[in-house]
Amino acid sequence: MKITIRTVLLTLTLLGSYLIGQAQIDKIDQHGWKLIFVKYKAEPDYGPDHKEYGEPSAAFFVNDYPYQVGKEYPKLLVMQLTELRIVTSFGAGTRKYLYEFDCGRRLARVIRWFRANGTEGDNRTQAEKLTWTEVPPDKPLEAIFKYACRPRTASKP
Repeated sequence: MKITIRTVLLTLTLLGSYLIGQAQIDKIDQHGWKLIFVKYKAEPDYGPDHKEYGEPSAAFFVNDYPYQVGKEYPKLLVMQLTELRIVTSFGAGTRKYLYEFDCGRRLARVIRWFRANGTEGDNRTQAEKLTWTEVPPDKPLEAIFKYACRPRTASKP
């Protein structure tokens, strides 16, 4: 039980500290985002005696994107929150992607990405980048894939 409480507290600490000035947790839940995967600092980068060992380093949220069940591939908006000290072209701490999944062949591809400043990129204009990639096991994308490929009905996507 202590591990579960510690995990929850560490996750909340990570999210609370990195969402300052952005959407708060209740606003994320309010808009349909679901926490799918949390990545923790572990070996080989962090040893058990390191002060940050076991702390969350990234959290992955998903939100269903409209599509027609049985007529096209499932799509999900994926938001990755990371530590603010990790700065990328997407901005510090936040990355958003629109993924499409081929459940039968266990494949995924990024259709669009969204930067922190509100601009977006579109892979549909770059056909060579719109290639399917295999979903690797034991990675955050596998958890996202399992959520996207859950059983759905035509009336309730």
